[in-house]
Amino acid sequence: MMQIIDLRKLGPWAGIAAAVLFASVALVEGALRAGYDPISMFISELSLGPRGWVQITSFVLIGGLILLFTLGLAAEFKTGKASRFGPLLMALVSLSVFIAGVAVMDPVSTPVSQLSLSGKIHNFSALLAFTCMPLAAFVFYRRFRTDPNWQPIANWTLLAGILMLLGSIVLNIASSQITGRADNILTPWGGLIQSAFVFTFYAWVFSFALRLRHLS
Repeated sequence: MMQIIDLRKLGPWAGIAAAVLFASVALVEGALRAGYDPISMFISELSLGPRGWVQITSFVLIGGLILLFTLGLAAEFKTGKASRFGPLLMALVSLSVFIAGVAVMDPVSTPVSQLSLSGKIHNFSALLAFTCMPLAAFVFYRRFRTDPNWQPIANWTLLAGILMLLGSIVLNIASSQITGRADNILTPWGGLIQSAFVFTFYAWVFSFALRLRHLS
């Protein structure tokens, strides 16, 4: 019983910390890094270069924090809707973020046929994350819409899921390095599209964690 109580208390703080850490590093590093253009360049490109260790460390820490948040969710949602697939999807997100830190991407100019093993693993982890993030929101929405304790963030959860789903589709079109397609009209906006997607996810995690903290 003590373990469950501890997880319910620790989980929300881990979720809040993950969201704040992601936003802080992405925004500050993006602003300070010479040559970085947040409109056209992906956040993972901050892992390249002499100061790449900052973003790499951020990914690794965020992966661990999301895992702790997931354990808190598993302790909260022991039965009923979202009790199985909700934490599972969030665990996959935590794993993909951790892998994105360990396996650094190749420069975007690298042809798909010449991607390194690290680059291929990184791209796979990105696809896994961008698939699981909106799915997690939709799975938890099924619980939130009928659970009085969670109805206050039900509409926001549905909206976040829809925005992430649309963002995932558009990002897939824009990401020529991952899909192997030629550059298109969306490619120069890839960084902005990715940022809108990922910041939506972490904003949802932040509100999710705040609600969990309130209830626990």
